[in-house]
Amino acid sequence: MEKISLTLPDGAEISLYRDAEGTWCCPVCGSVELQDQPYYVEGGASFEMCRVCGFEFGFDDEPLASGTLVSGIQNNWIHWRRELLTGARFNEVKYSMLVEQLKNIEASAE
Repeated sequence: MEKISLTLPDGAEISLYRDAEGTWCCPVCGSVELQDQPYYVEGGASFEMCRVCGFEFGFDDEPLASGTLVSGIQNNWIHWRRELLTGARFNEVKYSMLVEQLKNIEASAE
């Protein structure tokens, strides 16, 4: 995985990950499936939605659009990640898959 560090216009520093074929990892769940870079240097979002966790970049992290937004883009990702893991905790196969995917973005289930 290639790690790309960005500083967004609001000062937020984020890390994005891309595989050797150019497919992007979802920064919420680590799924390697995004065709577009989730966020761009100038601060725009791709508006692509992850099929695994359902997070839409530019919508679910937009204060006027999301009723579940928490402060800070990375905190928002962590919030969504926790919700996803909590929902999968009774499905051992799904939970294990999510835990494995999180390694793609250097995150853990804890």
